[in-house]
Amino acid sequence: MGKWVRVEEGMLTWRQVGWGHVV
Repeated sequence: MGKWVRVEEGMLTWRQVGWGHVV
């Protein structure tokens, strides 16, 4: 818990986690 979920791969990646590792 400290790095983004790689927004380059796809926005559906961080969306799946539910804003858990982005905010």
